[in-house]
Amino acid sequence: MLETPFQDYLEAKYHIDERSLNPSVRARCLSEISNLAVPIGLDVGTGTGAMIRRVTGALGHETSYWTGIDLRRDTVVAARRVTSREFAAAGYHVSTDAGSMRATKEGHTVTVDYVVGDIFDNAVRRSLIQRVERQSGIVTSHPFNVVTAHAVSDMVPLHSFVEVISGLLASGGIAYFTINYDGKTVMEPVSAEAEFERHLLHVYNQSMDERHVNGLPVGGSRSGSRLPHVLRESGYQVLETGPSDWRVASVGGRYGRGEKLFLTAIITMIYREGKLQAEGRHPELNSSLLDRWYEQRRLHIRDGILRLSVGQSDIVARRNGG
Repeated sequence: MLETPFQDYLEAKYHIDERSLNPSVRARCLSEISNLAVPIGLDVGTGTGAMIRRVTGALGHETSYWTGIDLRRDTVVAARRVTSREFAAAGYHVSTDAGSMRATKEGHTVTVDYVVGDIFDNAVRRSLIQRVERQSGIVTSHPFNVVTAHAVSDMVPLHSFVEVISGLLASGGIAYFTINYDGKTVMEPVSAEAEFERHLLHVYNQSMDERHVNGLPVGGSRSGSRLPHVLRESGYQVLETGPSDWRVASVGGRYGRGEKLFLTAIITMIYREGKLQAEGRHPELNSSLLDRWYEQRRLHIRDGILRLSVGQSDIVARRNGG
């Protein structure tokens, strides 16, 4: 089984996500943020800082403050490195101090902190509020006016996640949730083990739906459909939604930047979950069939013929009330 370092997968995925993000939802989000005097943003599940890099690169505020939080220390280290490098390449003067990056250019200043922590932890949330106070001098219990979460909703309990976000997001603040999985994964050409693959993908989705965090079920394989309803129930105005499907295919037998690594990582995740399920509730996912399926799809990637489509959605919303 091939192993891809997680941060390498995230960076390969960056370019695929970039073209997959719904342009209308993205434009609405950026328009809403542009109306803020000073954006103070929080990116949950920041990974290598991709969303912070996207949003700050598209805005022209004189001053903005951003915090990215992730459970994994290795991705946070990578986020600091990549973000500093990209701002420097864009002509900013970059300085760092105790994990905080400050980038300045022609009257514009962007401050970015990346931290390791669990957003569901009360102490972590208090520390985020204190960081904003140190960064901006703003003292409030709801310091953020923008919250983003990219490819996160399937892995967290939606109601409690939105509740936690609401405890940090100011009234009228903007929430931008992207690449929310919605239960459809299609691979072409049709596998020689077509029936097996259909069942494998069904079990893969089912395994997502059976996961729990803090004793609560996560958004799972239909998080893209569930999230708008949860936001409305939680007092948010849904401003716009739209599809953000991944579509990956070679051109003339050659994959684009990062696509081969990305496809290999995807089939490896499915294969690994299949192995786990075969040892438990799904012994029908027997080792020989699973190994044969995995090897066939690896060969399809090698030969440049594997095509992948994954159904997802983006949403931008505004928090109402006090």
